[in-house]
Amino acid sequence: MHLLKGLSAAPLLLQATFASPTQHDERSAFTCGSVGYDQGKFLLNKPECTIAQCSDLCKENPNCKSYGYGKRICRLYSKCVKDTVKPGKGSPYSYYYYTQVGIVAYPVC
Repeated sequence: MHLLKGLSAAPLLLQATFASPTQHDERSAFTCGSVGYDQGKFLLNKPECTIAQCSDLCKENPNCKSYGYGKRICRLYSKCVKDTVKPGKGSPYSYYYYTQVGIVAYPVC
C-alpha cells in the first residue's frame, strides 16, 4: 500500500524537478540584457517574434553567439555582444549571448 502511494507521487516530483530550458531562458531574458545599437551585421532579422522564440532561434543556430530583441523583432549575431553592439539608452533592443551555463548579459564574452 505504501509503495502505491509513493509511485503515484513520482510524476509530480519529476515534473517539479525538471524545468524546461525555455522557461529558464525566458525568465533570464527579461531580467538581464543591455540596451544598445548593433552595427547592422546580423545572421537573421525575424519580425513578429517573442523573446523566448528568439532565444530558441539562437540556440538552434550553430553560428549564433548572441541575439538582440526589441519591438517584437529578433536579431541573431555571429559575434559576441561586446563585438557587435554599442551601448545606448535610446535603443529598443536588449542584447544577450550564450555560454555553456545559460544566458549572460553584455559586456562579458
